[in-house]
Amino acid sequence: MGASETLPARPSALPDAWISRIFEELSGLYGSKFTAMWRETDLANVKRVWAKRLAGFTDKPDAIRSALDSCDARGFPPTCPEFLSDCRVAALRIGPKVLALPEPQIDPEVAAARARQVQKQAEKAIRQPLSYAYALKIMNDIASGVVVMSDSEKFACDALRNLGKLSEAPAEYVAMHRAPWIAVQPRQEAA
Repeated sequence: MGASETLPARPSALPDAWISRIFEELSGLYGSKFTAMWRETDLANVKRVWAKRLAGFTDKPDAIRSALDSCDARGFPPTCPEFLSDCRVAALRIGPKVLALPEPQIDPEVAAARARQVQKQAEKAIRQPLSYAYALKIMNDIASGVVVMSDSEKFACDALRNLGKLSEAPAEYVAMHRAPWIAVQPRQEAA
């Protein structure tokens, strides 16, 4: 996401249609026991409170369904805090909803061609490891006048010697006859 983009706002209340459906189902399960709970109260306010408290389950309808199903074992209808607790327990039991993309379909010939490309790159990397490229970069930098730490230059020379590629050092660098380069040269035996 870009700096100016934000995540969508979390709903502040469960949709009215959901609350109505929950109340219809609980009324169907408990009959007058459920409706008696709201006698002498403002039912619209009760539904608003339930909607607000259950807002965190907008993206977890399975948890709400499970909480409603668990009411089959209750002798009395749940209060809002009890139903909220049942929803939380159900959400933990169900776990997060994991969305997965379908397995990509790839033509076998395309897959084989890509595998060959990867194999070529791997073989090239084995023949010329990163230390080789780094050594050449350091030596080219020195030859062009860039000041580098003496340890970097020594490591570059050692890398080419260890790889058996001293002959591939940049000619401009070799012509400078610098001490680290001279130090890695094979010694000539006196005759």
